[in-house]
Amino acid sequence: MNLGIAIISALTIASAMAQEIPNGYIQIAYRDRKDGVTSGGFHEIELNCRDNACEATTVTVTECFSQGREKFAVLQLSKTSTTTGDLAVTLLKPGQLRVREAADNAEFTYTLTFKSKREDDLRKLFRTRSNLFFLDALAFSGVGVQHDKRENKMISWELVPLRWGNARVKIECPLQLHGVP
Repeated sequence: MNLGIAIISALTIASAMAQEIPNGYIQIAYRDRKDGVTSGGFHEIELNCRDNACEATTVTVTECFSQGREKFAVLQLSKTSTTTGDLAVTLLKPGQLRVREAADNAEFTYTLTFKSKREDDLRKLFRTRSNLFFLDALAFSGVGVQHDKRENKMISWELVPLRWGNARVKIECPLQLHGVP
């Protein structure tokens, strides 16, 4: 009888470990592509998880706008969380997450493939239940969907990751930031 309980306990623990989302954060930058045209703006997402609760912070640099004779881009920041319900993070299999995010009147769904590692020292340092931590992003793909009120139809676009590790992006116009008068 004790052997049966031990086997069931071991299987339950192994199943729970297989379902855990790594702790720590992982970053990925992407551009939007609609109808084969890649936008001039870009986004960087930081997904930060701790004991299966996650939040995503996205920094966006828009395409260049024209206002009179001036051209400029704008910096935008958005944040979503599994706690507030506008973010859902699901482990598809070890090393791969599906993320669904409702932000900026749109819905984003992306798949993130990553490397992770078990680190007991980090678990103790950050006081997490799990010792599984993110290492690196390996692959990313996704789509954005939004209702276009002017045309009364749904529009969608592809989320295309920047390549070559820490990509450097040239902004084609000045960035407008908010200062004091």
